[in-house]
This record gives sequence, structure tokens and C-alpha cells, in this order.
Amino acid sequence: MPRGPHDVTPEPTAVDPTRPAEEKDPGDSGLMDDTAAWTPPPTAMWEEITVVTTHHLPEVRTQEPTARDTLQVLESKGGSADGVLEWRSEIAADASDTLSGLEEDLDTAGLVAVGAAVTHAGLVRDGNEDAYLVWPEVNLAVVADGMGGHQAGEVASALAVDHIRETLVASGTPTDTLDAQMLLVRAIREANDRICALSETEASLQGMGTTVVALWMIGHKALAVHVGDSRLYQIRDFEMTQITRDHSLLNELRKHGIVNEAQAASDPRRHVLTRALGGRSEFEADATVLDLRPGDRFVLCTDGLTDIVEDSVIRTFGGSPRPPSAAAHALIEAALTNGGKDNVTVVVVEVESAD
Repeated sequence: MPRGPHDVTPEPTAVDPTRPAEEKDPGDSGLMDDTAAWTPPPTAMWEEITVVTTHHLPEVRTQEPTARDTLQVLESKGGSADGVLEWRSEIAADASDTLSGLEEDLDTAGLVAVGAAVTHAGLVRDGNEDAYLVWPEVNLAVVADGMGGHQAGEVASALAVDHIRETLVASGTPTDTLDAQMLLVRAIREANDRICALSETEASLQGMGTTVVALWMIGHKALAVHVGDSRLYQIRDFEMTQITRDHSLLNELRKHGIVNEAQAASDPRRHVLTRALGGRSEFEADATVLDLRPGDRFVLCTDGLTDIVEDSVIRTFGGSPRPPSAAAHALIEAALTNGGKDNVTVVVVEVESAD
């Protein structure tokens, strides 16, 4: 990602519009078997669309449910990821319904999470500055998009997900959603402090930073926390909602009517962040609590996907009827087919009934 904490500016938040896909580089050999799939008509939006994989994508492997401390931070080299992680875990019913303003008439039966995660360096960059953490035992997924150069970006994103895991290991499982929110926000703030300190003491790491977006499912609630422009989408009843809001200068300019939607698509300021870990010592992490229902699907991703793949495509390829592993592969392939100009990471999680 060609940016750094130097690009982080004070905030002057709006729902980010669908971004048009950029034209594919003529030298890219990635092809789809049906080019109409990129702009499917409403009547075909939820039909199964076959994606012919023409790029080197990793094979899916299933996470063995034996490790309590399951950490996956994949650092890709040479345009291919080290692996795709797939898992299935129970979301036990507990005392998580403590926040007001949410539906409380949900079935008391437990839920099951089925997920898959993949990261890819893309077709242009030599290294991968993205990182992710999936922890099936506690139903936590984190995606981080590092910045500041190949080495520095890798360090920042890995440090962020590593510190979140370390904090949770030391603190134990929270008793409810409110405790989880406080714990996760604290972990992100501490990770920011560590990134800032390391950036000041190591010359090779100066200017490094990272975004972070996390999804933590507890009982019948989902906690979303984020800083930066990595996103979380929710797909429910064939409708997709962007849960997070991009912490970007362009979002603020659009919100205040300084640029319109057509101008925003090509505005050079679209990658300038107003918040990121490593950008400043003080910042605010946004937190949202959602109800969980069987059939809900969540997509966590970096801007290597959202910059060049339209929301309509993310909704089609990320949603049912594809299982999460196939959806994650399809979304990575979509980014590569559209040029793959940046690292791209996708985590797809679906909620099912335990019955």
C-alpha cells in the first residue's frame, strides 16, 4: 500500500460508495469464464457464478481444532500466499447480551462459525504487508494492512495482530460483549503505542503503520472494531451492509460535499488516512455491536480488494451459495483479475445454527 503515517491527517464519515473497478492491465493473463459476472443484473445477483482460477492461489487447508492458541500471520512472497485457512467452531451461548438497543429475542441455542482466510501479495508488489489473525477457539478474526514500505509494513501489521493475541491470552475470555469491547480497544491502543515507539527507535522502520479491523463473535453478538480503511461487510438476507466506515480524507471530503461520487473514484487523496496505528499517539477506534443470526455472513478485507472490485461483486462472490472457502478464493481472484495492484487479504465467516 503506497502510503504511510505521514499520510495520516487530522479528521476534518460517510458510507463509502461502490468503487468502480479499474481497467485490467493488458499484460495480466487473469480471465473470468463469464465477464458479465462483474456487473450481474439484479435477477442474476445470487446465481452461482463459476470462477476459473487463472492465477496461482493457495490450496485450502482445514485448521485442526486442537490448538488453543491458533495464530495465523501469513507473509506472502513472490505473489502467492503460504496457505488458506479454513475452520469451523462453536459460538456458545453466554452472558454476552449486555448492551442496550439490540434485539434480545434471539434463540438461546448456540451458533456455529464457519470461516476461511486467505492473503495474497498481488501481481505487482514483491512482498505482502498484510497480516491476519484467526483464532477459532474464541471466534476472533483480525485483518491488518501494513504501510510504510515492504519491511516496515510487514512489521507493523504483524505487530498489531500479535499484540491483540497476546493481550487476549493474558486477559482470558471476557464475560460479555462490553468487556470484550474494552479489551479489544485497549489491545489496539497498546499496539499503536508499540508501533510508534519502534518506529522512533529503528531507522529502517520509521514511518510504518497499519490499519486494523476485527470481528469478535461472542454468544449472539458480533463485535466489530476498526481503525483505518480495511473493511467489514455483513451480508444478511441477500443485502450487504458496510459495517465499518473508512477513516480516510476522501470520506470526509465527500461527506462535506467537497467532491462528488464521480470525482471520488479517481481522486488521488483516496488513500490518505485520517486514522491508523502508528500515525499518532492518540486516536479513537470505532466499535460496533451487532446481533448474530444463522445465515449471517461477514467479509473482512483490505483495500487491495475494495479499491478495484465493486461492492456488487463483493456481495455476489462473498455471499451464498458459495461456502466461505470458495468465496474467499473468488474474491482474491476478482482482485487479481482486475490487476492485483496491491496486497489483498480476505476473511469470510458464516454463522450457522448449532442444531
